[in-house]
Amino acid sequence: MGGYNAAIRAAQLGIQVTVIEQDQLGGTCLNRGCIPSKVFSHAAQQVASVADFQSFGICVGTPAVDFAQLISYKDQIIQRLRSGVENLCQANKVEIIRGRANFINDNRIGVELGHRFELFDFNQAIIATGSTAVMPSTIGENDRILVGHTVYELNEVPEELIVYGSDAYALEVACSFHKLGSAVSMVLDNKDFSFDHTINRELRRVLKKDKIKVYRGYQLEKVSSDSNYVHSGITEE
Repeated sequence: MGGYNAAIRAAQLGIQVTVIEQDQLGGTCLNRGCIPSKVFSHAAQQVASVADFQSFGICVGTPAVDFAQLISYKDQIIQRLRSGVENLCQANKVEIIRGRANFINDNRIGVELGHRFELFDFNQAIIATGSTAVMPSTIGENDRILVGHTVYELNEVPEELIVYGSDAYALEVACSFHKLGSAVSMVLDNKDFSFDHTINRELRRVLKKDKIKVYRGYQLEKVSSDSNYVHSGITEE
């Protein structure tokens, strides 16, 4: 998302700006990362809040998650925000080129446009390529083995989910899917979460209360899967 913000601001300052985008405007954050994760965490929060209704004398049944509707809602939010980005670019006269760019020299880039290849000269360039998850060599390719952005592309809530990691992103995935109905286990690659010790203490309390199993200080050595299960090999530090 930093790329289009920089482009719009530069255009507002009077610079002629061209954005070269090989995928979707908004990058990983808007399309596959931050925004989908916030939709899921908000939905999970709403499901969890139903348990408090009875305290106010509001009688409701056990909440059920329509996962297909949640995915549809997530896609609508992403599309609306992406359209907003496109409209902002157009309003600020930012040119958008769909293609893959490579630097030729200090002031020229080449852009792959399908079957065509074009050259563009520039005075200044901002590199805002975002991030791409890299799967370790010990982990095989399989649709049961997910990375941070593909977990929000599932078409159903998994019965069981193992989350490997100790950062905020791993915690958000674990807590969201737990409240949506998955039996979640967390495997931390450190002895504790990567936050202040006061926050970590509160996290331990909350996770224990929610019955999310946490295995601390393990390294993921190998992951494989069959038609029914994912098998993980972990070693304790």
